Amino acid sequence: MYYDIRDYDDYGLKYLSQHLGTGFDTRLLPGIDTWNLGSDMIRRDGAKITDYGTVCRIKDPYSLIDDQTQYELIEVCGHTAMFSDSRVDRITLPKCLYAYDIRHSDYGDVSDFRTLEKYVMVNNAGTVITKHPVDLGKDGYIVFTEETLPNFLGEMITPRQFLSSDFEAHQSQETEVQQL
Repeated sequence: MYYDIRDYDDYGLKYLSQHLGTGFDTRLLPGIDTWNLGSDMIRRDGAKITDYGTVCRIKDPYSLIDDQTQYELIEVCGHTAMFSDSRVDRITLPKCLYAYDIRHSDYGDVSDFRTLEKYVMVNNAGTVITKHPVDLGKDGYIVFTEETLPNFLGEMITPRQFLSSDFEAHQSQETEVQQL
């Protein structure tokens, strides 16, 4: 896709103009230094600034997160996470989220989860999205056992809800109640 954006500042201003609240006075935007924001967004969106404007490989480069899609809430490897049973394009994720793939067995049973990895090409059972990086160890993957298999919590959540939730505080409160 082609956008008539000529530099990082323009890209950052366009992004802000689409994501600030309706009460924000947009006349203030030209006074804001948006070069760093624009630079980060260009990199995140896989875009390139040319002499003719900006070329971007994603449809809506100014989107922060998808507010429509709901993911399954899970616990995996000590993290509360979102799960999608299909691949999630990493370029569409905000920098504050981390994506990992789950590999299923070779025998065609996609619910037979085997490993958590950075990216799975073959036998991909879905994508896990976390707020914090998962330590995949020196081998670059985690082999699931009965104790470490993902725990599906039975809730659906949007990325915005996920980002605004404090699961660590909730988990520590549950631990305190269990200890009583």
